[in-house]
Amino acid sequence: MENKTPFNLEAEQALLGTMLIDNSIIDEITDIVKNEHFYEPIHQYLFSAILHITGQGKVADGITLHSQLATTGLLKDIGGANYIAILMDMCADSVAAIDYAKFILEQYQRREALRITSAFNSLILSDTERPIDALMAEFEGELQSLNSIGSNNAQFKAGDAALQFAKDLRNGQGDGVFLGLSELNDTIGRVGVGNLCLVGGRPAMGKSAVALTVAQNIAMTGKGVLFFSMDMAADQVSTRLLSMFCKDRIEYRDITAAKVNDSMQAQLNEAAFALQSLPLEIDDKRGRTVADILAATRRAKAAFEAKGIELGLVIVDHLQKIKAHNQNANDYSRATDNIRSLKDAAMKMGAPVMLCSQLSRGLESRDDKRPRMSDLRDSGAIEEEADVITLLYRDAYYARQMMDAETDGAEWEKLESRFNATRNDLDLISPKVRQGEPKSVKVNIDIGVNRIAVRPRHDRFGVVY
Repeated sequence: MENKTPFNLEAEQALLGTMLIDNSIIDEITDIVKNEHFYEPIHQYLFSAILHITGQGKVADGITLHSQLATTGLLKDIGGANYIAILMDMCADSVAAIDYAKFILEQYQRREALRITSAFNSLILSDTERPIDALMAEFEGELQSLNSIGSNNAQFKAGDAALQFAKDLRNGQGDGVFLGLSELNDTIGRVGVGNLCLVGGRPAMGKSAVALTVAQNIAMTGKGVLFFSMDMAADQVSTRLLSMFCKDRIEYRDITAAKVNDSMQAQLNEAAFALQSLPLEIDDKRGRTVADILAATRRAKAAFEAKGIELGLVIVDHLQKIKAHNQNANDYSRATDNIRSLKDAAMKMGAPVMLCSQLSRGLESRDDKRPRMSDLRDSGAIEEEADVITLLYRDAYYARQMMDAETDGAEWEKLESRFNATRNDLDLISPKVRQGEPKSVKVNIDIGVNRIAVRPRHDRFGVVY
């Protein structure tokens, strides 16, 4: 049977010969290929030998390579001095050499893709314990990693980066996205590709409202949003989005309970049509690992790009629902592993990640229930890994709780007054902002319809702006 393994010995020979003739191209070549990318083992060794010579500050040519091979006793193994002469006779110009390097890399990627596919076939037949989606996530991850080979140079000139940033800023573009709430935009600025933005709070503080508001705002700019809802089913998330999009105030609880009249139904139909046009995808599968999330994001990103849509944001709701690889570890270790894995995955996703998280119930025992960074200590390495941390606080929630437990008339009236004064207040407390200013801002929230809006601003004359 004919051997169809992808490789090209002539391209490998021509590249090595050109490197010996023109050492000036070696740095550019090594940004593309490594010794393991060559198919022929002898070529792998010759590539390493050339780099060893130049790494010592010497010129790599036929003479110095001959000496290097003679010293190590491998000159005979490659066919003697004649083979070095053959390589140098096959040299090409520098432009062609770059093309050869890219071609060699592509052949290596094809060989690896065949190896991974073959291993995956064997794994499907042999590993019957693991779910098929877990096996597919692993398979997709290995294939996707091939794309990054040859493009892993992380060094760049600071001036080039600054000029590009200034150009993007002038054109209204730039890395990452604004979250769509102007007060929060002023605090944290853009959330960049690979950034991990955490939104934390106790239950009923409005985490889902914030996440869905941000999802809606970014999707309305034309960028794709992928929402991993690991706590609510997709229809529950959709119900809240419908409530947000209705022209009049229709609570999502009424929609869920089908307490709608004809007028409300007409608005719901209109809202559903508007939602359908947005590039907003909901994934409500439970028990996902970080690897599963990454694999699903890659598929969604490819689907968006096929429609000409850029992936703008990935939202994960919430941290405590992510399944850990090591189920025997304690809660802190599992959360730490997931946080660090998600931070690493964020760059591979090519988009910022917003992660919702529960806060420690310990704050409920304090008189001052405004959340602090210390309330994240039970949630792994969030303080260390997150680029932005925003904590949520609704004073009206706690005023209502105290009203329910209070029997004294005068004290109850004080609590009622406090509740009424703060019922639409949501504090966004940002104690960590890597690229901005840590501070707290207040926005308006209508929790019944999951709507969040910036508070009206007034100048010194009382004019709203």
